[in-house]
Amino acid sequence: EQVEANDSILGPRSALEARLKASENILKEEPEGKLKLQMVLLKAESLLHNRKGDKKHEIQAALKEIKTMWEETTISMIHCHSRIEWVLLHWSEYLKAEGEYFSWFLNMKQKLEPNLELQLDLKEKQLQLSHHRILLSNIHNQSALLQRLAQERGSLFEKTKDPTLHEDIQRKVNAEHQELQRQAKEKVNVLEAITEEHEQYQESLDKFQNWLNSISEKYDGITTKDYTGSIEEILKGLRELADAVSSKEEDLLQLEHNGKAVTGNTSPLGAEHITRELEELREKWERLRLSCTQDKEALLQSQQEFTSRAQQLEKNVAEFNNLVHKVEVETLNVDDTNDELETTWRKYVISRKTLLEEQPHVEHFMLELKELFSLSQDQNLSNCVLLAIREYHRVTGRLDVMCNQVEMKMRQNVQQLQGEFQQWRSRTRRLLDLSSDITDTTLLGVYLQQIEDCLSQSSLLHNQFSSSQVKQRTMGIDSSEDLSDVLQQTQLLTERLLELRQKLQSSLSQSEEFAATYQLC
Repeated sequence: EQVEANDSILGPRSALEARLKASENILKEEPEGKLKLQMVLLKAESLLHNRKGDKKHEIQAALKEIKTMWEETTISMIHCHSRIEWVLLHWSEYLKAEGEYFSWFLNMKQKLEPNLELQLDLKEKQLQLSHHRILLSNIHNQSALLQRLAQERGSLFEKTKDPTLHEDIQRKVNAEHQELQRQAKEKVNVLEAITEEHEQYQESLDKFQNWLNSISEKYDGITTKDYTGSIEEILKGLRELADAVSSKEEDLLQLEHNGKAVTGNTSPLGAEHITRELEELREKWERLRLSCTQDKEALLQSQQEFTSRAQQLEKNVAEFNNLVHKVEVETLNVDDTNDELETTWRKYVISRKTLLEEQPHVEHFMLELKELFSLSQDQNLSNCVLLAIREYHRVTGRLDVMCNQVEMKMRQNVQQLQGEFQQWRSRTRRLLDLSSDITDTTLLGVYLQQIEDCLSQSSLLHNQFSSSQVKQRTMGIDSSEDLSDVLQQTQLLTERLLELRQKLQSSLSQSEEFAATYQLC
């Protein structure tokens, strides 16, 4: 009766615990029951020895019934205790798991309860997003545990019918779990949007900075002193860079707009950094655009200056070429005969002087070309100037050669005169030596004639040497001292010839007077 009254798993946990205790007490009575059963069996055995017939059968039937009842009671005792104990154990395990879940739930709820904090930069935003994704994943993983708890709760409810295990309670727990998951998902979505916004901004910022650095390198490359391109190439490059920089203004404005949106989801310190970063980027962009514009304008002015100076240089070179050509033509028409050597030389000297006076212009041309070449490597202009200078040096060199040739002819003429002088001097000296002791009056006429010839040649030589001396002095030839010595010797010999002629003429006159007197006598 006690077992039957206690053999139930319905009701709350406290009732089951009381039944478990009662079943344990019933089990404690098992030894007493066994003892009483042994006593019954012993008495029944003694009765069976004294009974026969129907009585004996009655006793045996009663013993069998008692044994059966005892066995059934024992089995019921154990089964009742085991069933109640198993349900309570199941219930304890469920409550333990449920307690762990609620502990986790409260902890997770506390983590999700605060508002999202603004982060300093993209890296911290990504870390924050990663953390909340882990929380959301944890909530997803707890859904399986919650489902198992629901199954265990349902199983216990079916066994115990305890109201605390009703499915309404489970629905409430599920609803709270779903709400927690919704909150976590909502925060993840917000953080994903914030992080994606910052990532897109950072990607655009890096792209713009890389482009700006690339353009700055190109600008530095074509504006450095080591750049060998022409002024037209530099100007073309600056125009392209200026257009490229100006075309990016819309991108910069969009970047600034996106940056302003990002700062709204960033901590004050991070927002200040983004603002300063964008301000520096705009300043760099403005400086580059201004530099390209200013350099382009300066280069255009330089190009105009170059064009003006180049045209003037070409004009000056053309006039210079005409002068050189004119001088060359004039020298080609000069008579270089011996009679006109001095005149020829004078013309050559004048022409050479004219060209030498143009030497500063040549130096100016080279200097001007060098300066212009630093602005623009105009090969045609360079060829024009260099060709004119080469032509100038050619004509100047030719005039030097022609002057030297005239001077050479002058020296040759002087040498020829000196040869004639030496012949005349030898002849004159012999004549002077032979005529000094003449006794034969018949030879006086012959000697006088020879003296006249020598005097005539002396006059011619004197005139030629005098003329050559004047020419050499005029031309700056160094042999004028030799000519002075020759003139001096010519003069001395001429004076002696004159003295000898006078002497011989006197002797001849005396001889003629003597002959006339002799004939009269």
